[in-house]
Amino acid sequence: MAKWQIRAHESGITDVMKINILNTLHTSIDTYGSSNKYEICKDVKNWLQKTYGNYWGVIISNDGG
Repeated sequence: MAKWQIRAHESGITDVMKINILNTLHTSIDTYGSSNKYEICKDVKNWLQKTYGNYWGVIISNDGG
């Protein structure tokens, strides 16, 4: 089973923001399925930009670490 986490971020991301981001990620996975990484990234990035402003990037990695 995949482990989803925020591994790298700029300063200023609060714990509440992390929880909201992970909840949005969970919703996107439920919507698109875990194998549709492009749509998940696009959906989460759009949500981030609407919620917290522009200049966000979302990357899903298979590094298993």
